[in-house]
Amino acid sequence: MQIKEKIRLSHFEIIGLFGEHDYLIPIKLDSHITAIIAPNGAGKTLCLRLISALFAQKWSLFEEVVFTKITYSFTDGHSVSLTKSKDRERGPEAEKLNLSVTLPDGKVEKWSPKRMQAPQEPIERYLPFLTRVGSNRWQHDHTGQSFTFDRLVETYKSSLPRSIVESAVGSVPKPIAALLGAIYCRLIETQRLL
Repeated sequence: MQIKEKIRLSHFEIIGLFGEHDYLIPIKLDSHITAIIAPNGAGKTLCLRLISALFAQKWSLFEEVVFTKITYSFTDGHSVSLTKSKDRERGPEAEKLNLSVTLPDGKVEKWSPKRMQAPQEPIERYLPFLTRVGSNRWQHDHTGQSFTFDRLVETYKSSLPRSIVESAVGSVPKPIAALLGAIYCRLIETQRLL
């Protein structure tokens, strides 16, 4: 499946951010400028990071953030919803991310990124600037930045074999991959401004 028409994000909604905030952010499509105004600590920067994380497929950010539901609505009728549910396989407190994409024709695709332990194959073969410092932790030799397997794959997935990337999150269904690939989204961060 390939998306042929130009589509844009029209609304971002998050319910239960930090367990207390609900936001509906309409994106200003005509002016191309959307201002988000709220008190410090209310989650403005985090909302921008969550928008970027969807398109970059950085699922670990969604696992770290407390929320009830996130919905992205698009100009062509697509919508993406994310929720969490208990993941009994990983333990009593573990949660699983659930992604649901509603296509313009009303069909719904559901998918959950899987989380697995690092493969036995040495990651350092593909990323020689990393050193393994634990069973599920690597350190960048030059910056000292530390990565779990999930973060490492999200950061360097273009440099890793597809088999390693898919062992981390699974294979993204084609309709979901087509939607996420149809929109170019990058945030540029300077100090606290994005």
